Amino acid sequence: MKKTLVLAAIILLVAPVLAGCASASPPQPQPEATGYDAEAVAAARNTDFDMSFFHTVAAADAGNNVVVSPLSLRLALAMTYNGASGTTKQQMADVLGFAGLTDQQVNNRFNALIESLEGLGNQAQIDIADSLWANQDYQFYPEFIQACQASYEAEVASLDFSDPISLETINNWVKENTKERIDKIIDQLNPLDVLILINALSFDGKWTESFDPSLTQPRDFYLPGGSTTQAQMMSQSGYYNYYESGGFQAVALPYGDGKVSMYVFLPREGSDYQSFLGTLTGADWDAANFSSSPGSIQLPRFTLKYDRTLNDDLKAMGMESAFNLDASDFSAMGPDGRDFFISQVRQKDYIEVNEEGTKAAAATSVTMHATAAPVDHFYFNADRPFFFAIVDNASSTPLFLGSVTNPGQ
Repeated sequence: MKKTLVLAAIILLVAPVLAGCASASPPQPQPEATGYDAEAVAAARNTDFDMSFFHTVAAADAGNNVVVSPLSLRLALAMTYNGASGTTKQQMADVLGFAGLTDQQVNNRFNALIESLEGLGNQAQIDIADSLWANQDYQFYPEFIQACQASYEAEVASLDFSDPISLETINNWVKENTKERIDKIIDQLNPLDVLILINALSFDGKWTESFDPSLTQPRDFYLPGGSTTQAQMMSQSGYYNYYESGGFQAVALPYGDGKVSMYVFLPREGSDYQSFLGTLTGADWDAANFSSSPGSIQLPRFTLKYDRTLNDDLKAMGMESAFNLDASDFSAMGPDGRDFFISQVRQKDYIEVNEEGTKAAAATSVTMHATAAPVDHFYFNADRPFFFAIVDNASSTPLFLGSVTNPGQ
């Protein structure tokens, strides 16, 4: 029998049929960040996966607010990938963009990504934490455990999954590593659960130019169906990296020294928002050409919380074998790995945007495209549904991707 796998910014929980007898090693200290390596970070990018993941979730949850973290998902799945074999490994490689790479190359890229993102600075701070929580009744290969510790700085602990204290221990770790923005990721533990792999990610960014709170006013926000709701709209004017095409406007709002920005994509008035979302691709993002332009901005203040089980989304993207009791192969994870399968992938996300900046937890990634023409002056009024992305500018790595259809929810 097999059981549950959950993610915390993302959690993965894998369960087997046969029990072993060895336990994992105790939590390991995390090394210090070594500085920003833009080339290595760029190598870890996968805009096709990021946008495909967002589209899959947004289409399944059409009409609702959405915020997800492709980055957090990729980190959690990358750790799991170290234990995969056969068809399961091939499908994960195809979906995650690992085809043609050795396990060590994959791990090296994500190690560089983690160290570089954590070295951005105080005005745009990213904290990444990974962990493996092993059922003490099962045995895991040292090579699998060591790969997760060395490349993902993962803390590792062996627990009694039948003890209620274990559930509290795991959720407390999540709460601490998301700055209490996510209080728990696992609702229950089953003695037949084998392993929980967790990535927790938090982001704190102060706008380079903060919004004046005295200019924030309640204004109409137009919902997808045509009705309106009241939103607290922030306002400012200045020079911004801006782009517009025939179908939308886009503006970049930097944090701190500009290493990270929020990109807001606003479709033309009267256009169908879901159709607009469907046109955004990784290629579009890479081809976008933002230029400095004077303009005025209105953006709603908003707080979003999102919780989604991602099993069906990942299956739809081509990662079916890992969830199939009869077809899964995690034989590189432990002696009983052929009996392991992923029973659940779950992600929780939190984001708060106000006059000072942005606080977020869990994970978010975004990929956008646009070709630009310079404009003399623009007026950007996000009084209708819009898509946003918080992006590490040096590597164009999306940290958070989201869709706001109703800022008052």
